[in-house]
Amino acid sequence: MREKIKIKNERIEFDEKFVYLCADIELSDRTTKMWYRFPKEYEAYVCVERADAFLTGLLYYAMIYDYDLVIENPVSERLLFQLSTYYIPTLAGTTDFFHEINIDAVADVRRISNEGAVGTALSCGVDSFYTILKSLEGNYKNYKVTHVLFTDIPATIFSDQLRVNWLNDNCKKTEKIAKELNLKFILCETNLNREFKIKPFYSSSKIYVANEGLASLQYCSSVFALQKLFHIYYLGSAGYKLNEAKINASPYDVLWHDFFSMPNISTENLIFYSSGVEASRIEKINYIADFSIVQKHLFACAMPLAQNCGRCEKCTRTMAELYALKKLDKFEKVYPVNEFKKQYTKRIAVILSHRKKPFNRDILKALIDNGYRIPFLSYPLSLGVQFEGWLREKLRDNMMLRNIYFKLKLDVKKYGMSTKQLRENDLSLKRGKDGKK
Repeated sequence: MREKIKIKNERIEFDEKFVYLCADIELSDRTTKMWYRFPKEYEAYVCVERADAFLTGLLYYAMIYDYDLVIENPVSERLLFQLSTYYIPTLAGTTDFFHEINIDAVADVRRISNEGAVGTALSCGVDSFYTILKSLEGNYKNYKVTHVLFTDIPATIFSDQLRVNWLNDNCKKTEKIAKELNLKFILCETNLNREFKIKPFYSSSKIYVANEGLASLQYCSSVFALQKLFHIYYLGSAGYKLNEAKINASPYDVLWHDFFSMPNISTENLIFYSSGVEASRIEKINYIADFSIVQKHLFACAMPLAQNCGRCEKCTRTMAELYALKKLDKFEKVYPVNEFKKQYTKRIAVILSHRKKPFNRDILKALIDNGYRIPFLSYPLSLGVQFEGWLREKLRDNMMLRNIYFKLKLDVKKYGMSTKQLRENDLSLKRGKDGKK
């Protein structure tokens, strides 16, 4: 018989500054309090009448580790119907590491009144800026973004100190930009990914799966916690058009099929959209690049910094996109533009190293369409970039080699900073842990 995760005793708690939506999560021989925390001013919007937040937050965990879900509080009927009828069977039938689990809960069709707010995240990346600006520039009043919801979910595997630093730096920056856009800012913190984190693994079909690739429903669970406030939430798509999406790409990322996920978690009260699914990454860049707020604040970097490192693959790709569109010079405040131009041959080698990927393929096409040449030397250099990437992946979890890597400060030479704390709380690096608690 399959083991069960029981979600019980959903309630609201308080301290001096915050309001908490809490539930007791009973699993095997332990009970853990799971919570979402908001500033106290949002007390009236915290939804304790439905267990939707805890259901969506724990769904991927339950499906990967093969637990049925037993839920004490009612669940929105549409959510329960869609997950049980379409979403769970589809994921289990197409992806070898998801199990088809059962949800034992009472369905409630009654509507919950809300303030009609429209929310999204603001990472200051391409997808989030595209989502917000497309909404604000649009003609549909009731669909314009009103609130930015910022969570600490992306910092799950960082060391404790790095997580705190990341949260403080990015929270202040995001709140400032939200004010520039005349949007209200809400901070949500949760222990979801600290208590119920997926240990990285390779599936039987050689797909690499890590907790950070399972973020979509985790983000949306924090929106459900405030469903007395929100009527609509936009989750920025990852940049692939529908014809480019691959459900089982490796490393696995649920963002690639948000076009399927978002309709299936929408309820009688709250509609989720996979925003930007109609546009490619380079089309999004082209749309947002002329806005001054983007030129001041664009942050598309793989490093946990407050500013772009200008060296990582993500920074290189974004600068190459802007360069191909003849708009890079507008971004001197956020990117090392002159350095990119001086290292053009090496930077294009990075793009060529993954030239079959849609993002990179579009960059190369835009370069040629706009009269730029692809340096001949970039082609052999791209082979070296491919080998380095292959080697890093193979040695990713070898602790002895990782320690040598950090001792020689090879990460500082590559990225301009130490990355030692990036995976300090990653269960795959902890001896004696199996991820399933």
